[in-house]
Amino acid sequence: MCISFWALDEHPGFWLVLAVNRDEFHSRPTLALHCWDDDEEEPEGDGPTSSSIVGGRDVSGGGTWLGMTKSGRLAFLTNVREAKFLTGRGTERTDVTSRGALPTLFLRSAKGPADYLEEVARAADDYNGFNLIVADVRRREMAFLSNRPEGAKAVVHLLRPGFHSLSNGGKDSKWWKMERGKRKLEAVLSALSSSSASASAEEGDDLPNELIVEQVLHDRTKPDDVSVQTAETGCTEAMERDVGSIFVDTALFDRAYGTRSMSVIGIRTDGTVSFFERSLEAFELGKQLVPGPNYNNSSTLPVSASRRYVL
Repeated sequence: MCISFWALDEHPGFWLVLAVNRDEFHSRPTLALHCWDDDEEEPEGDGPTSSSIVGGRDVSGGGTWLGMTKSGRLAFLTNVREAKFLTGRGTERTDVTSRGALPTLFLRSAKGPADYLEEVARAADDYNGFNLIVADVRRREMAFLSNRPEGAKAVVHLLRPGFHSLSNGGKDSKWWKMERGKRKLEAVLSALSSSSASASAEEGDDLPNELIVEQVLHDRTKPDDVSVQTAETGCTEAMERDVGSIFVDTALFDRAYGTRSMSVIGIRTDGTVSFFERSLEAFELGKQLVPGPNYNNSSTLPVSASRRYVL
């Protein structure tokens, strides 16, 4: 389960600013932010090739929840939370393709965002519930597709400039943490635009990644009312409250589940890209989940990887 916030064409220096939290079980093997190079052969030089994928990787499924290429393709994904699977009244299908393959297939494709999603829409029933966003920086195109509600026709939506958010509900969900994160991201970018930092940003400086992580993605504030979420997901109030904050604390789930990585991508109007990730991990030792070398339960979390690429 993840949450993402993005500003599309809302800052004079950036075409896109994207902030993403990945919430997952710590027992699920994961590779942190790196240049894939198909994880088979090393590229020439010290940067990615035009087709190389940069992002974290789900070892189990082989795909990613958030990735980008040097050629300017971007994709990210969230699962759709459905109570029937979480309460034992049903199980997710096992005869389907991993949802993590959807971003990866786009990143390796030459199709435009809308064309690719139209292709996925025709096979939408082959996957468990998902929300998928894909973009092509050079085309200045960003599009969305979901295969939920179940039974409804999957429709491709081209995204317009503005502040957006997406979690484990629908595209138009108004969950408290989604609205809160959008406001917080807007405040950070507004301050950047109106300060002297704006001038330096237009000269090529990166986004204030740490600031976005701390003020937006690391927000642990919980909602007083989760009725909007429960109405959509069918899950209990207790569960929705536990995952109701932008940052999901592993302490609420016996260190077994929570926010595992926080990522910020800035795509400047000149094509320069910064991809920043901060991650925390916990590792299972026997039956006891213990803090791993990259885990820190304090308000300041360790930087796992930070890279900057020019498209």
